Amino acid sequence: MRDHAEYVAKLKAERAARKRAKEKAREQCPKRKEQQRLAARHRRASHPEKYREREREYRRNNLSRERNTYLKYAYGITLQQRDELLAKQGGCCAICKTAAPGTCDWHTDHCHLTNKIRGILCSHCNRMLGYARDNFTILRTAATYLEANNGKET
Repeated sequence: MRDHAEYVAKLKAERAARKRAKEKAREQCPKRKEQQRLAARHRRASHPEKYREREREYRRNNLSRERNTYLKYAYGITLQQRDELLAKQGGCCAICKTAAPGTCDWHTDHCHLTNKIRGILCSHCNRMLGYARDNFTILRTAATYLEANNGKET
């Protein structure tokens, strides 16, 4: 019985070694990789709705992973670092101090020249800065206008 068990174990080990060698050969063959890439592209092109739905489902199921990838790409920070920055601000918008992010998730405000992160904003404050083109003069003029015309009818 022992000889048979050793024989079976030896066969399984040889089979696993052959399988590993095959996989390694496939990985090393650039021509095969190119063929697989083209075949996958063709499958996606022939069934775009199917693959679009798969992508949407993946994003829904991996929302934090998608956000983390975006933050890493756009600003060089992780989702955890962004959340820490938001916590330092007291869990609210850096400008209006609201605790609700608005229509979208929190926005990472940054200087467009240096790409340095300034803070975390709600969607309203982020749009306000965007519409003012990050221009101090426009924002000061708008504040002066509001102060001068607060409650006055035209």
